[in-house]
Amino acid sequence: MCEQHACHQPKLRALLDASAALRQRPGDTARRNALAQAADVLGSEFAEHLALEEGVIFPAIRRFVSPAVQMEMVEELRRRRRHDGSNASG
Repeated sequence: MCEQHACHQPKLRALLDASAALRQRPGDTARRNALAQAADVLGSEFAEHLALEEGVIFPAIRRFVSPAVQMEMVEELRRRRRHDGSNASG
């Protein structure tokens, strides 16, 4: 899962960059295509990744990790996202 998260980072960056470029020129077909392509690449990878998280990781956390530790995990994720300046770390 960690390796997948690391592989997602450049693809997320490409998606965000394509989105920002399209905001500058909303009518630009090339920029629209670049955003669509970036979304397709990331979307296909996210589908598999999210299935693993939802089917394996999250149930294991709910079953084996105390509520207090779960809250610590959530706070750690929030700190990382604030530090990264990103809300899309997966």
